[in-house]
Amino acid sequence: MHSGDPTHAAAEWRRSWPVVFTSAIGLSVSVIYIYSMGLFIEPIEAEFGWGRTQITAGLTVVSVLSVTLAPFVGMLIDRFGARSVGLPGVIIYCSAIAALSLVGNQVWMWWAGWAIVALGSVCIKPTVWTAAVASYFTAGRGLALALALCGTGIGQALLPYLTNQLVATFGWRAAYVALAGGGAAILLPLMLLFFFDAREEARRKGGVAADRSAMPGLELREGFISIRFIFLALAALLATGGITALLVHFVPMLSHGGMERSSAAAIAALIGLASMAGRILCGYLLDRFDGRVIGAISFALPCLACALFLQFDGGSAHAMALAIIIGLSVGAEIDVIAYLSTRYFGLRNFGALFGAIAGLISLGAGLGPLFAGAVFDATGGYALAHAALIPVFLVTAALMGSLGRYPIFATPTEAKA
Repeated sequence: MHSGDPTHAAAEWRRSWPVVFTSAIGLSVSVIYIYSMGLFIEPIEAEFGWGRTQITAGLTVVSVLSVTLAPFVGMLIDRFGARSVGLPGVIIYCSAIAALSLVGNQVWMWWAGWAIVALGSVCIKPTVWTAAVASYFTAGRGLALALALCGTGIGQALLPYLTNQLVATFGWRAAYVALAGGGAAILLPLMLLFFFDAREEARRKGGVAADRSAMPGLELREGFISIRFIFLALAALLATGGITALLVHFVPMLSHGGMERSSAAAIAALIGLASMAGRILCGYLLDRFDGRVIGAISFALPCLACALFLQFDGGSAHAMALAIIIGLSVGAEIDVIAYLSTRYFGLRNFGALFGAIAGLISLGAGLGPLFAGAVFDATGGYALAHAALIPVFLVTAALMGSLGRYPIFATPTEAKA
């Protein structure tokens, strides 16, 4: 059993809710490139004649660069603060999303555009937002992280329908410009006004920022070689790959199963709504119960979605059940990884350690859709992908259950004694 002080948690919320709100919006913008992709596959395929493997390889480009750069971006966050990394990251990212509208019929241009998306995306990964939120919250950290990460659920709820309408009305090129411009217009003012981590806030108000070396947590090398880091990183890679495959191809999967595209896009919004509910529930439970148990259950849940996909009958009720199950799974995935990273690694080098895991999350987000697209191109369907993902999710659940108890980090005073 793990519990926080409700009085302390309430004080944290009164002081720091604007950071959580801004982080939620930031996370909703950061997933534009993922959750809109499924609606761009068919129109781009029709215009250029590219296969779905080639189109979704854009996500793989982001993933490969992210897994390489994410640890270094995490180190920058630890040294300079979340705001100093996040602000330029949003500008680069939104500009790059808009620039995808300019690609020609050479597939290398498409992939080159995604390389620029990657440079901005890696600076606004969950590491940036969770580092800021975690710096303000202790007793209510699980719920605070969950509500911030609900931003991805907002994106999942709105983006499929919004993207479908934009593509249908203005074409896929204008849709990319509209999504990027709208995201920047909403997020940048909020960041300028409210987005500071605790050390940046102290400096801004003329105080003395806490020395990072005095914060509780593991040293960098100690964290990277720990078995818990390896288990969390591997679980994050495998689970994200599988879940993102289901997310990105959700509309095409339903369409292939006989459902109209517009109906599938509308039902896809349920994923986002369910993910927000799952995140809030998961955050509440993480503040009160063993995170290993919550994680194991959450990471096994997508097995049910894969089994239902194998039996999909084209009906709306069946599709809605799939959307809810996938949404609940998405709602718990990053929340559990981010929360357990703070508990197992501490905050001293959280940016670098969770940044490395976030890079693997990005790698999974690129490889999973690529795998599902390749299966479709090779077999004309998705059944083999669904069957293959079931044991993958079971492995991730086993990894989560094997992490051991939370460590107790010595304070600097205790460490010297």
